Amino acid sequence: MTWFQYHNYGTALQVTALSEILKKMDCSAVVIQYYTKPNIAERVNKSFFRGFARKVVYRLKYFGKSQYSSVEREKRFDDFLSNHLQFTDKCETLSELEALNNEFDYFVCGSDQIWAPSCFDSHYFLDFVSENSKKIAYAPSVGLPKIENEEIKKEMARLCSTFAHLSSREESGSKIIHDITGREVETVLDPTLLLSKDEWNNFKSTDINISNFPYLLVYMLGQNKKQWKMIHKTASKLGLEIRVIPVFRKDFMRKGCIKYPVGPAEFLSLISSASFVCTDSFHGMVFSVNYGKQFAVFERFLPDDPINQNSRIYNLAEKLDLKNRILAKDSNINIISSDIDYDRVHFKLNSLIKESLKYLRESLHIE
Repeated sequence: MTWFQYHNYGTALQVTALSEILKKMDCSAVVIQYYTKPNIAERVNKSFFRGFARKVVYRLKYFGKSQYSSVEREKRFDDFLSNHLQFTDKCETLSELEALNNEFDYFVCGSDQIWAPSCFDSHYFLDFVSENSKKIAYAPSVGLPKIENEEIKKEMARLCSTFAHLSSREESGSKIIHDITGREVETVLDPTLLLSKDEWNNFKSTDINISNFPYLLVYMLGQNKKQWKMIHKTASKLGLEIRVIPVFRKDFMRKGCIKYPVGPAEFLSLISSASFVCTDSFHGMVFSVNYGKQFAVFERFLPDDPINQNSRIYNLAEKLDLKNRILAKDSNINIISSDIDYDRVHFKLNSLIKESLKYLRESLHIE
């Protein structure tokens, strides 16, 4: 039970990764085809809508009409998901969700920001599952630094307390859930980090035009002009061409913008062939690590932003000793002059992978 309908790379690849991991554990993994509805929280408190409205205003401010989409791009996402995932029939009502109790042995919710207070939906807390022993949380993210809405906090505390196995993707999220429930909460890896480079290669596109010249790949979800200047300086310093995965329509005006539609498979191919990656995306950072790429990751949110999501980047960077790859507001591009020691990074990562897989196996009672 997770997001899959939003056509961004992180969402598509996290649901694919967790499904693949469950299949490797000899489980028949099925994705619940549920589409979240904003008005689900009406019974909690009308103040929810103020938080939801702030999120909508933010998205309009920074994305809005300028956000890039195309029929071809959307088809790449739909084809990727249909080729790699098995879905239930559409579940549009509570009774249809409740009927799933007769079909499955366990229910796993996660990953992605499905537990974000700003888009609260009780179904992502498995409120339709009849037996608490069947409820497993694998790496859901709270997303925000704190829960401001007291009614949503109470509801989240009640729902989280029903889980037989409770985990979160970030230390900050685990602390929040621990504070509101009193429960011990494990911090586990985003599922995209559980598959190896070779395993991800099975999902790559093999029919796209990759540059014959070494290139710096850019995947930016924000529109900070200073950061773009640093990107160009970095490319110049490294002697690399720039290739840009378009997020906004105005990205097509940038030199090096990729004009063909980039779905999840193409996203993987572009990162795997890049010489350097610049991104402000959590999953842009994740796949740079998966493929052992030199990279720089920018802060997309200001520290005092009420919807600041920088914690997930800092949390992973700290675990893997990569905090020096984060370019904060006053950072200098000289920090990228030294290469990442991936022997050390992958040693740390492999230890975390073992712990995360152990949590999932024990939750599913798999030896």
